[in-house]
Amino acid sequence: MEYFGLNKVTTVKKGKDYKNQQEWNCLREYYLGEEAELVTNYGKDAEGEWKEQWHKNKLGESWAKKEGHSQGKQWFEEWYLKVNEKEDMLESKSDKWAKNDLEEWHEKWGESHIPGNKFKWFDKW
Repeated sequence: MEYFGLNKVTTVKKGKDYKNQQEWNCLREYYLGEEAELVTNYGKDAEGEWKEQWHKNKLGESWAKKEGHSQGKQWFEEWYLKVNEKEDMLESKSDKWAKNDLEEWHEKWGESHIPGNKFKWFDKW
């Protein structure tokens, strides 16, 4: 199903897999004036639920997120990327976290390719 607004087009898709008892819901929003897109997917089954999102705009920025829980596990992941008009990477970073019955971990990393300010970093605990 699509909805057309003055500055936004929204597409909605829903479904259910009766064999595996999974449900999903996809929402796509395109912002005409900003030339930006946001997509959100939701899913669930008998053991858990999760959400994924991604976004991209005309400024060369994009990001993605995933989070959810299933069978005693939890997770969260996030990525960011910025490119210039030639599609050269200027900056990227990531943040990941997960937990289960035995352990929990967290890591972050990033890099900058901006002229005069180039560096990379990483942390994990």
